[in-house]
Amino acid sequence: MKNKWNYPEQNDLKFEQKHKEYVFKKVGEIHETSKKSHHTFVKRMTLAATITFAMVALLIASTYVSPAMAKVVSNIPYISEFINKQERTIALNDTVYNVMNKHNYQLLDLQINGKKISITLIGTDQEIQVIKNEVVTNVDTALQEKNLGHFSIDVKAGEVTPWPEDDPETVQMEKASEALHDEIMALLDENHFEPAFPIEARVNNVQNFIYVAVPNTESKERMEQLKALLKTASSKYGDDFKMRITQIDMKAREQELRWGGNIHAIGSALMENKDFNVTGFSYSFHPYPLMIKLKTSIKSTDPNVNELVERIENEITQFLKNDERTKDIRNDPYDLIIMSKDKKRIN
Repeated sequence: MKNKWNYPEQNDLKFEQKHKEYVFKKVGEIHETSKKSHHTFVKRMTLAATITFAMVALLIASTYVSPAMAKVVSNIPYISEFINKQERTIALNDTVYNVMNKHNYQLLDLQINGKKISITLIGTDQEIQVIKNEVVTNVDTALQEKNLGHFSIDVKAGEVTPWPEDDPETVQMEKASEALHDEIMALLDENHFEPAFPIEARVNNVQNFIYVAVPNTESKERMEQLKALLKTASSKYGDDFKMRITQIDMKAREQELRWGGNIHAIGSALMENKDFNVTGFSYSFHPYPLMIKLKTSIKSTDPNVNELVERIENEITQFLKNDERTKDIRNDPYDLIIMSKDKKRIN
């Protein structure tokens, strides 16, 4: 039977949560390294390059499907193929980044467009010309070792724009925020409170803020105790703290953790492929169970509306049922709401 869906060889990828986490992870690695180094200027430039590099690489897809694999790919749920493209892009990103790091190349910018890679390194034209062939060889070798395909690789020189140093007041507020965060975490641990989400603690001249979420099994008395502890901890940083203290259904939170990036993959894949007519996507794990809401461009009176609904539902079902990455969530309950262009539920 002919496949209903179009599987383009190349489409722009959306920048999703798992990639945000990837970027922040890389930024964190550089940040920790810079704390141990006296070369502050160079590390700041490396950090800037890393952010630019990761953001650009993750926003651009470069997917190759061999003729031999075309039939196999056509039988994979589109959502699975979408994730495969994302993972390949991350692998490409990682590979080039690791080459830069291994050989101490000072990366300023990276552009990946189709089968072309453009690398900008910090240095003069003369300096970069000396190492250009070496860089191309090292990157190409690494890509072949990972079976990522052949690329046209260009290396050029670029000038850095130094980041301005943080003013003393900003530095002090950042240190105060970190100290308050650590104090709150210690108090929660000492008093046997389990954070349902990462806590937030901000000390600045705009708004002092604390956010703490705990399981909804905590009693009213314990919640009053928590408020008192937070007030005591924050008192030496000011009296004008806005506090948001919430209680979370841990069953819902556990489902949220199980699903991870899969929920974003579903929405982004359906929006990327125009055959699904999905124009908007939202979700909520709270209250339990997960609720997925899709907005479409089809009217409720369209004669093909039922067929479209069936296609969307089947795509999600097949992804959850067959993809190896969904084995821990395929039996999870969820509510799917599909809306028409005229704002009516059509499923």
